[in-house]
Amino acid sequence: MPRSTKAQGASQVGVSAPPQRAVATDDVVATDDVLVGDDLRVTGLATVGETLAVTGATTLAAVSATGRASFPKLSLGAVEAVTIASGVATVTGSYVRLSAQSDTAPNDQLDTITKVGAVDGDLLVLIPLNTHTITVDDANIDLGGSGSRAIAPGGVLVLLYNASAVGAASWQEVAFLAASDNA
Repeated sequence: MPRSTKAQGASQVGVSAPPQRAVATDDVVATDDVLVGDDLRVTGLATVGETLAVTGATTLAAVSATGRASFPKLSLGAVEAVTIASGVATVTGSYVRLSAQSDTAPNDQLDTITKVGAVDGDLLVLIPLNTHTITVDDANIDLGGSGSRAIAPGGVLVLLYNASAVGAASWQEVAFLAASDNA
């Protein structure tokens, strides 16, 4: 059982005025609400039994919430440019601009996504380079029975990593916006 850590600048959980800044370098366990008025940084595991509410920047290594966790602003970070090589995209971030293997053939097929350190629940947002169309095949990427998805300029495919998928871990489609839907 992780030990409870009192965040720097914070009082006991349930205090009416939230602390302005909370920093914890170990696990944080709360059975009630956790309220932080500014920044929250946890490098261990944050386990909250009720509500986690943060109005400032939030950096969490992991969250286990049995109640409700809300984040007013979710940022995927800067876009990462990735070139498909032999049907494979090797990514490190969550927001990816895909380009075809060759600029002379701006259409390419994506069969496999490799992300070192991918964990259950990771999101991946895929967009194409503004002149490329990327066709995502469902051989290694679960598109919910769609067969394939063509991401043209203006389109987007959002995937979720499922570490416990039947057979093997996989990326699964959460949302698809065709370029024509975004016109």
